[in-house]
Amino acid sequence: MGGEVISVKTSRIKLLIFFGCMFILSGVSLLMFGSYTVVRAQDDTSASFVGAKECASCHRSLAQSHADSQHALALQDVSKKKGAILGDFDLGDDLRSVQFPDEDTARPFTEKDIAYVVGSGEHVQRYLYKVAANDYMVLPAEWNIETQQWEAYKLADSWPAEAFDWEQNCAYCHTTGLDVDRGRWKDPGVQCEACHGPASDHVKLAKDAGRNPSDEELVQVRASIYATPDAQVCGQCHSQGVSNDGHPYPVGYIPGGNLSDVFQLVPRDSADHWWVTGHASQPNMQYNEWFNSTHATSLNDLTQSFAADDKCLVCHSQDARHNADLIAAVASGDRDGQAPEPLTVADAKWGITCQTCHYQHTDSEQPFELVQEANSLCMSCHTNPADTSGVHHPVTEMFEGAALVAGIDGVEGAHFKAEDGPVCMTCHMQQIPVGTSSRANHTFKPILPGEDDNQLPSACSSCHKDLTVTDMQYLVQDTQEAVRARLAVLSAQFDSVPKPQPNTEDMSRYEQVSAAIKFVKNDGSLGIHNYTYADALLSSAEQDLAALGAVDTMAEATPVVTPEATAVPDTKSAVPDLTTETVSSGVQPITIVVIGAVIALLLGSAVAFFRKPRAQETHHD
Repeated sequence: MGGEVISVKTSRIKLLIFFGCMFILSGVSLLMFGSYTVVRAQDDTSASFVGAKECASCHRSLAQSHADSQHALALQDVSKKKGAILGDFDLGDDLRSVQFPDEDTARPFTEKDIAYVVGSGEHVQRYLYKVAANDYMVLPAEWNIETQQWEAYKLADSWPAEAFDWEQNCAYCHTTGLDVDRGRWKDPGVQCEACHGPASDHVKLAKDAGRNPSDEELVQVRASIYATPDAQVCGQCHSQGVSNDGHPYPVGYIPGGNLSDVFQLVPRDSADHWWVTGHASQPNMQYNEWFNSTHATSLNDLTQSFAADDKCLVCHSQDARHNADLIAAVASGDRDGQAPEPLTVADAKWGITCQTCHYQHTDSEQPFELVQEANSLCMSCHTNPADTSGVHHPVTEMFEGAALVAGIDGVEGAHFKAEDGPVCMTCHMQQIPVGTSSRANHTFKPILPGEDDNQLPSACSSCHKDLTVTDMQYLVQDTQEAVRARLAVLSAQFDSVPKPQPNTEDMSRYEQVSAAIKFVKNDGSLGIHNYTYADALLSSAEQDLAALGAVDTMAEATPVVTPEATAVPDTKSAVPDLTTETVSSGVQPITIVVIGAVIALLLGSAVAFFRKPRAQETHHD
């Protein structure tokens, strides 16, 4: 009998483990796949490249504006554009000295040796030497546009060497329609089909439809080309990784396909590519950084929230924004055919992608080809929406000190009112050294004092020059720990207060406390954006809770301590994150896993309870 009972219990344990694994795996699946929906497989199309001139025959205005962009000028044929070479050949003879394969002695390369210019002239220009038909080498010196000087471009100890092989190492991201095996390409530069895919099917359908296509024909024509704000399209070049065949670019990738099918990003633990802070240390890693940011998972995070609503897509999904633009264009008469249906949370595929912030067709009047002024662009989403009940994402309001909670005045912060003070990009997109230059980081995480292991300066150091790194580290740490502790106390006390009757003074206090706590919590910086305002909000909440008779369920919070009064601990403490990831009001991916495990335990217990053979177990006990 005892053996039977043990067998029954063992079966229940197995059942419990099974359900637990199923729920946990379902949570992990959400983490893995999120909103990265594959739109088109790499081999789903037999279309071929037609060339930018064919595209321009219909898309004249786009082609004209794109022609002088940095993308279009990524590779320039000197035989067709002599003025493309910007280097001064009266300088840098020693740096330009090379031993050409068919010559007896080394000499400085000249303009006559250059077949192609690599780069538009925004930062540096590099140059190609023609070794043979469809065979080019990158010359070992580059012209720095900013310093107006020659610099060594050393990819190997000698030139020529395999590292300087243009077709095998570089050509994919500077041409359109590259045939790697033949060393040929359809167009120099990043032209239409590099981002929209091979267009022969699109061209045929457009010609068959004629000058007055029906709405149905327009749908077919547009569906035959890839025009989706998919970050993978940009990521095929703005990234570091290796293709399945060993090339440093994604051989076989077609826009609309899944980039990871043919290309693996460099791992996060690669010391050759990442600083210890988690920021990229090599050029062209914007996609690598973005891929690990919360911008990339913004739609996934929304779909996992119990409060997900279609109106949230304006800040959580770029394809929803793009779709709304198409609807508006049809309504204004700027686009033919029927307008698409508005996207829902269930329909949207992409979160905040490159196109949310950057123009892709033309160069912008704003730095970094931004679609609008940088700070306004950040604050267009990182703010409390007017049509959202309660306090949602009040980063702008906290930073500027705007009044948001009834009965509590706004308090202008020191950061905001400082002359030439910091803006969003100062801290969240600070310039990071990459290679021989620097780039704005796309992790959107500030480097905090003390966390960089002295590799990089912190985001604070550009302004707070009067404080040492240690002082700054503990000021940030103490501020955040104090705010976090006060929030914990207030939240616990608030939960202990019964909800008052409607339309009473106590209800007003109750609602004000709730809003004040959410304001500080959902800002996410734990006092760094504007400590004075955060302190005022928390103090107001503390006073109102006392008036409501809140139960003191936790120890009192630790007050903020100035750096001078802070005792230096024996070991370096980890500095909390300053980004809005610090405290989140939504359901995060890891929550799914935890919930799955809990449900599994409950379900397993329920199964065990209802199926257990009570008589046997009672006898055994």
